Amino acid sequence: MKTVAAAARSASRAFLAVYRFDRATVLLATAMLVYGAWQSYANLIMSKWVLDAIFAPGRAAFVLPIAALTAMQLTGAFLGAWSADRGYRLGVAFANERDLELIDRTSSLPLLAKEHPSYAADLSYERLANGKQYELYGQTGQLFARLLTAALGCHYMLGAYAGIGLLAVAVGAAKGYLHLRTVRRRVSLSREIQRRSVRHLYCFDLLTGAPAQKEIALYGTADYFKRKWLEYKRQVDALQLRLERLQTRSYAQGEWLAVASFGIVAMLAAWLIRHRQLTAGDYVAITMALSLTATNVSAIVQGCAKIWEHHAHLAGGALLGGGATAAAAAWAATAGERDATLAQPQRESAKREKKPHREPQMDGRTSPVRTRSSGNMHPFAYRDALTIERLTFTYPNRAAPALSDVSLSFRKGETVAILGENGSGKSTLVKAILGLYETEPGRIRYDGIPVEDIDPYLRASRMHALFQDFMRYQSTVRENVAVGRIASVGDDAALTALLERARFRAAPEGLDTALGGLEDGAVNLSGGEWQRLALARLYVKEEVDLVVLDEPTSALDPLSEMRVMQEIVDRYKAQTVLLISHRIGIARRADRIVVMSEGRVAECGSHDELLAQQGLYSRMWTEQRAWYET
Repeated sequence: MKTVAAAARSASRAFLAVYRFDRATVLLATAMLVYGAWQSYANLIMSKWVLDAIFAPGRAAFVLPIAALTAMQLTGAFLGAWSADRGYRLGVAFANERDLELIDRTSSLPLLAKEHPSYAADLSYERLANGKQYELYGQTGQLFARLLTAALGCHYMLGAYAGIGLLAVAVGAAKGYLHLRTVRRRVSLSREIQRRSVRHLYCFDLLTGAPAQKEIALYGTADYFKRKWLEYKRQVDALQLRLERLQTRSYAQGEWLAVASFGIVAMLAAWLIRHRQLTAGDYVAITMALSLTATNVSAIVQGCAKIWEHHAHLAGGALLGGGATAAAAAWAATAGERDATLAQPQRESAKREKKPHREPQMDGRTSPVRTRSSGNMHPFAYRDALTIERLTFTYPNRAAPALSDVSLSFRKGETVAILGENGSGKSTLVKAILGLYETEPGRIRYDGIPVEDIDPYLRASRMHALFQDFMRYQSTVRENVAVGRIASVGDDAALTALLERARFRAAPEGLDTALGGLEDGAVNLSGGEWQRLALARLYVKEEVDLVVLDEPTSALDPLSEMRVMQEIVDRYKAQTVLLISHRIGIARRADRIVVMSEGRVAECGSHDELLAQQGLYSRMWTEQRAWYET
């Protein structure tokens, strides 16, 4: 009973959500459902009237009933087309709104959850569940119409042919039950299909998309990945086949039952006509009423099953996958918000009935994770020192910590190079400093204030970063630069100056040159050109206190690298700069060097101090210098 009650609540919430979104269209659709139910019943009565009139005395006795039947059907067709058009537009607008809500929910997730291996599969299933709310609304409306139609049909059948009416109800209920008993298996199979589809879709994109084609052609791996794609695709196909067979079996069993009952009733009605106990019109009315009543009773049960199924998707989302992973746990944290969305959809929609969908805002603000209300937060201030005290951090899908007992301090205006082998913890450290990873409270402080107590929007507005795996937006040159401070997207003069400063000249159509592969006339950039564009994106945000640079010149030639590094040093003299690099020649220009090893701070000091220690940095310096000198 709890499951039934929960499904009923989900159905009512979905209906109310769509109703609040566009009251006029929902009221029109409801009126059409009532009209459709009445029309089904009226068709039955009028068909009997027409057939009896054909055999009645008088040449024109059948004209009026046929005219009335035709007028009713034309009216229904016109109103149905109008309602369908309004309903389609409502569905599109509501789906867009739900997608925006999903984007908002994913934006609020911690970066750690998005980097988890289960995130892609969880998101894939969440998108499936996200579309179920409108389907649940439609199913609820259809259930109401079926209930009304079945009630009218039963009223007619039980009043005129009680035995046949009871048979129709029994057959319909049995057909519905055949569908109802497969709900759990269908939900489970649908979820598994959605999650497993991620793998074959990845392989397909790998084989057909541009990014991997160089390596696939050079390494000759096309056949290998085709086999992988086929293997994954066949796994999903097998699940799809099981789902299809499950549905086909229950449908076929229901149809066999319906056909058998129809045959029995038709034989009985024909026998009664032969013995003058029924008219031809009665025969048509009986068979129509039987089919109408059985179909609608069956549809009622199937509708309840569908509502239960949609409720399972909505209530589960990624949570159906368990809950052990960080991604699933993060989705669980937003489950309350998802339920609140069902109960009370977007706050703004009730205020703008005539404009049901909202436009995303571009105000230049970032969307970091909020852990507490901004009313309890401190403003961001970094005038003295950024301190890290005994910071330990472990990724949720790993046993060994990525950072172990790290303690450091960075003075304002200091340039610090962070060195270390791959996997030594460099990137994890700077992500924690930037607030992208949530850490133990009190471990990271800006001017003595814990990072978790600082307003995340104000903090993000005073930080900037250029990551080694920076985004290559499939958009225009303008947007690729302006995303660093989106409020500048319309400032042509400023953006052009930034491109000149970064020495980016691969824009034949200026700021509106299309890049990537989404436009037919788009320009493909080299690795170095993309990095220059990323540098312009770095420069667009001027008023910052902390800058993180992760291999900012790795794709540039040596001469360009020297010019860019000198410009970065000159530009950010008043800011704290954390520079991740594998090139000792760049690191030696920093005020201080931190050497990471296996998640710990192995060494810390100036270039000369670390050389004198004859430790890890000294070995790195000696080996790189020997490489260039031999």
